[in-house]
Amino acid sequence: AKDAGAVAALAPAYLPLIEAAGPFAPAMERLRMFDTTGALASRLDALTRIAAALDGRVALTLDPTERHGFEYQTWLGFSLFADGSAREVGRGGTYTVVHESGAEEAATGFSLFADPLVDRVVSVDRRRLFLPLGTPAADGAAMRAQGWVTVAALDAGDTPEAQVCTHLWVADAPRAL
Repeated sequence: AKDAGAVAALAPAYLPLIEAAGPFAPAMERLRMFDTTGALASRLDALTRIAAALDGRVALTLDPTERHGFEYQTWLGFSLFADGSAREVGRGGTYTVVHESGAEEAATGFSLFADPLVDRVVSVDRRRLFLPLGTPAADGAAMRAQGWVTVAALDAGDTPEAQVCTHLWVADAPRAL
């Protein structure tokens, strides 16, 4: 939601930076075309190496104009998204730490946002299996190996409802509640 019209009126030379935002490969091509003097070449090469190291394990996009509240960043800024989350779950970037001695140190950091992470965990459909008192430990271990979350009763009064379980272990098999 950049104001390309205002940028075109105030600083038209920077309009290609707004136009470069998007999926990594085409954005990188547009940035390389923008960099007619080669001033950005080392940075663009470094971004390409980072993308290659991630080797398709994540979806990458670039927005060379995004600062998004982290003005202390000195180069690369990024946002983290989780599959199934409607909003970013974290944000970070590179910055410089200045020590008391005046020495500078390059650093990278990020912040994770609790709300979207909690929303993501809560929305995951987890099968919780209640194991009544006396259920053999091997039965619970076998069900965990199959991906179940197991909750073992600690006393005879424990109930699957009190433990927010979706299933009950009955006759060596899970039964939906």
